[in-house]
Amino acid sequence: MPDLGQHNGMGLLPYDGRGYCAAAAVSNGIMWFFLNGYPAIAEDHGQEDITHARLAALLGSGRYMKVDPRKGASPTYVMIGLKKYLEDRGFGWATIQYQGWRKHPKAFHTGVIQPDLDWIKKGLTGPGAVWLNVGWYNFDRATSSYIRVGGHWVTLAGYGEDREGTPDPEVLIILDPALRRTVRGPVPIYVKAKQIEALPSGIKPAISLIRSLGYIDKMTGANDETIEDEDASSMTAVGFYKLIGELKTANRADFALIDGAVVLRLDQGRRRLRR
Repeated sequence: MPDLGQHNGMGLLPYDGRGYCAAAAVSNGIMWFFLNGYPAIAEDHGQEDITHARLAALLGSGRYMKVDPRKGASPTYVMIGLKKYLEDRGFGWATIQYQGWRKHPKAFHTGVIQPDLDWIKKGLTGPGAVWLNVGWYNFDRATSSYIRVGGHWVTLAGYGEDREGTPDPEVLIILDPALRRTVRGPVPIYVKAKQIEALPSGIKPAISLIRSLGYIDKMTGANDETIEDEDASSMTAVGFYKLIGELKTANRADFALIDGAVVLRLDQGRRRLRR
């Protein structure tokens, strides 16, 4: 899987790559399709790093994801932008689906608020790509609530075995655009997806939406028909997945949770593929 760092964009990403995690992550999947039987999906961007960076810059542009250097790109902008990019290249038939609780267009709605790990893994089978919207959270012990303080996008590159090659169904292998590269080639990050459970006391921790949405509302997307964030003041965190391992959280956050997942499928245009 190609792996572009948002801060190593050969000087081609605006704002030195700030806010471009989604565009860089999605560009990895697009470049993988380009290299595996779908050349038209990236047109003249090719496989060299400098042209990969141009692709990420294009994806993040005002025509597509409308990346903001402070706010990044919301799931709405990411999916609408990706859909438009694919339509512009003759891939309007591609399937884009979303699981998660963030605001998103109805066209990509699956009805699933808590991302399902098996569904996420299945997204990589055959001609598919998967991107995870990871939320940065702190835990408020007084209210037993997770408070969202930011977010990030990463590319799913594999699953099912740890860095030593030992099989483990909880392991996800991701590519983190925020890493500053010191070597060429992919830099895989190994994490375990652990479902949040009730506390030993029996209390079920929550995701506080009132205290989190002040941040999230600033990142909602276009004025399209959308599925709103949860209406309640909070929702249970039990059942959501916490990522444990090599993924570095933002400085002000203690935990990384999978808020949502985007799956792109090109099944109708199936080609001979290699991973």
